[in-house]
Amino acid sequence: ASERVSVVVPVYRAGDMLVELTERLQAVFAERRQPFELIFVED
Repeated sequence: ASERVSVVVPVYRAGDMLVELTERLQAVFAERRQPFELIFVED
């Protein structure tokens, strides 16, 4: 089994692009069959 990858995403004033970014990352990790988590940090 693959180790889970954590992706930390700074989200200061990034509201509009978060949906697209999330969809793209999900597609990449699904293609690789790689477990992952997204951590959104508003700073």
